[in-house]
Amino acid sequence: MRSALQAITIFGSTIFAKNVILPIMGGPLQLGTATTVLTDHSRPNWTNDTSPRALPISVFYPVGYAPCSGGYLSEYVPQVVSDFNNNYFKLEGVLGEIDYAAFKSQMYRTCSGRKHHDGYPLLIFSPGYERTRLLYGAIAQAVAKAGYVVVTIDHPYDSDIIQYPDGRIITTDHAPTLSDLDIVAVLVEDVSFVLNQLGDKNIAKKLIPYDIDTSKVGMYGHSLGRRCSSQRLNL
Repeated sequence: MRSALQAITIFGSTIFAKNVILPIMGGPLQLGTATTVLTDHSRPNWTNDTSPRALPISVFYPVGYAPCSGGYLSEYVPQVVSDFNNNYFKLEGVLGEIDYAAFKSQMYRTCSGRKHHDGYPLLIFSPGYERTRLLYGAIAQAVAKAGYVVVTIDHPYDSDIIQYPDGRIITTDHAPTLSDLDIVAVLVEDVSFVLNQLGDKNIAKKLIPYDIDTSKVGMYGHSLGRRCSSQRLNL
């Protein structure tokens, strides 16, 4: 019991610190990251939002092997997302005192270690029902370190909370007329749109410093995102 309490105390002493660097497991490759919003002008954002569907994504990509330069800290989640999820976890009886906004990821712009190739396979991730992509960032980074370009997607009005770059915030809004199959169909369209956008070199080069190989694509997901993955891969 004493060792368990000590572990809790040690953990508790770090979760409220600032700039806690996440220890990311995985391979020896070092990473860079980028975020953007891809807008599909052919579809409405949701049943009650006629603005174009705006999909926030995060990209984690290998930049090579150490030693590296141009290091920078990447934000794990914005404060508003951390606070929102803490309130949710408290309602579910889960530890709700973790300041996720304190977590940072160590990223690099270039590395000069042994040569790496640019043809990394692309993996797309879709989060669970009413969850934000951001809380899955550590897993996405671990996968990327194994030699993948990983793209995580937020699905507007299914993700629990999204804060856009202009500060606008939207939260989950599942219309009672929508079945799970209806929602999955929208998510599959999201993935198809993101994949098409990443195949545009003018868009891709703004995100990572080399071409994204969209001929080698896989997908994974959690919960509803798993169903989305299964259906998209069967197309």
